[in-house]
Amino acid sequence: MTWQIPAAQGQKSVHEGKTLETPEEDLADFTAQATAFAEKQLPILKVLHIV
Repeated sequence: MTWQIPAAQGQKSVHEGKTLETPEEDLADFTAQATAFAEKQLPILKVLHIV
């Protein structure tokens, strides 16, 4: 998961000023970001033939 390497180094993710304390919070935030990218940015990149 995206949180494993930073967590092993004592680092935590932050979203909108709030520290994400658990892997579940980190996964929920990552999932929301991925969904937003897929819905908003990816279609533009496809139209431009970038992906």
